[in-house]
Amino acid sequence: MWESICLTLIATAGNNIGKVLQKKGTVILPPLSFKLKVIKAYASNKAWFFGFLMDIFGALLMLRALSQAPPKAHHLYTRTYLDLLYNWGRKDESDSREAGHLGMMR
Repeated sequence: MWESICLTLIATAGNNIGKVLQKKGTVILPPLSFKLKVIKAYASNKAWFFGFLMDIFGALLMLRALSQAPPKAHHLYTRTYLDLLYNWGRKDESDSREAGHLGMMR
């Protein structure tokens, strides 16, 4: 269990630091497109490329951590995510105080 928690923390840090590096790298880059010249510019930018690798590595670590979680945690995570997707943007006719829970108590 502790291994999963540590992997999750490292993965989250990798994702966040990677995104910061990518944003730092895009300051001098053109808007992203599928043109070969633009893709080469992104790939040759060290800050952006290293951030991209950190982001991907963080995502893989997160998948590894989730695969080690107990089945009950998988159910809780999946249920919460599906509830959020189902209730996203739905108008609830009930009291507005109840609508804030996004259906997680149903």
